[in-house]
Parts: sequence; C-alpha cells; structure tokens
Amino acid sequence: MRPEPPFQSSRALTIFVAASVVLLVVFLAPIKPLERAYGSCFRVAGNALFGWFGPRGYVHFEPLAGDADRDTKVTLKNRETGVQVDVGISSRLQGYKPAAFLAALVLATPFRWPRRLRALGWGLVWINLYVAGRVAMFLLFAFSGREEHAVFRVGPVVRGLIEVAHWSLVESFGGWLLPPVVVWFLVCVARGRGGEASATRNADRRAGIVLL
Repeated sequence: MRPEPPFQSSRALTIFVAASVVLLVVFLAPIKPLERAYGSCFRVAGNALFGWFGPRGYVHFEPLAGDADRDTKVTLKNRETGVQVDVGISSRLQGYKPAAFLAALVLATPFRWPRRLRALGWGLVWINLYVAGRVAMFLLFAFSGREEHAVFRVGPVVRGLIEVAHWSLVESFGGWLLPPVVVWFLVCVARGRGGEASATRNADRRAGIVLL
C-alpha cells in the first residue's frame, strides 16, 4: 500500500497549520502536574546520563524551589579541587517545549492515526536525543571556563566555538523551535517520500515480472 503524501491540497496545509498552533497552545498551557512529572523525568535522566562528566566532573540534578523561571538545580563539582557551584536550569525550556512542539506538528499532520502515532514515537526518540545534546552542551559550557570548578581547560578559539554552540542550542529561541521542525520533516515528510518511492519500485518490479 502506497503511503499517502501529507499535504494533498492547500486546504490540508491550512488545516495542518491551524491544528498545529492549537495543539501547541494546549501543550504549552501551564499544567502544573504535567510540568512536575516532566521535570522529575528530566532530572532522573540527567543524573543517569551526566552524573559523571569527564574524568573530574560531577553533576547532580535536583528540584529547585522558589524560582519562577527555573525548576531544576544543577550542581557542578570539580572532584579534584572540591569546588562546586549551583546553576538553575529550566526543564520546560530545555526539554518539554521541543517535545511539545514536535508532538503538535506530528499529531496535526493529516495521516491515518496508526501512522501518525508511529511517527510520534520515532520523533520523540530523536527529539529526546537532541535534548540530551542540549544538556551536554550546557554542561560543557559550564565546565570549560576559567572558574575554579572547571574541569576542561581550552584555548580562546575553542572556548569561543563552545560559546557560539551554547547560545545556538541552549539559549536562543531557535534552539527549541527549529529542531522539532527538522525531526517532523524526517519522520513525516521525508519518511513518507521514501516509502512512496519504495512502493513505486516494488510496483515496477511486479509489473516487470508480469511482463516476463
């Protein structure tokens, strides 16, 4: 069965854009139980992935109270010198927003629901890998300066590259807005085109067999 293209008319595209906006507004609504649940998962995953950061770096994620913009306290410690600092980070900004935007795009795509859910599953895998990369860049930026807690000593050129990458991935608006669009394109549009091309090739082979 040949996969259907996502947008067969301008009307379908208009409905997709409108549905994406509505779903994103719903997903980004301040639903405290959902935010707390995601924040807990974010911190558990952070401790599991980055508890030991490099040969001398120690990292610990825990809840942060009393900060309206940040819900997670990240402790950065140089195990060699014993110097540590605490930095606040937002699990909503770094992880939840990219995942919510991707979910809005995929669920609004005019596919049959089984295909839509498969695309959502693969998309969430890829977007969470990206979120892990964002957190890794945040930690690399924090651990590679000239402060006493730093565990990586780098030159000014490398430090400049790290600062640019940190701004692009962690701090900028595009850091959570653009990657979900790329992942959506890969799991919905590009994957559909690949399946369509494969179906066409299979049909051509079957036709050739019949002719033979």
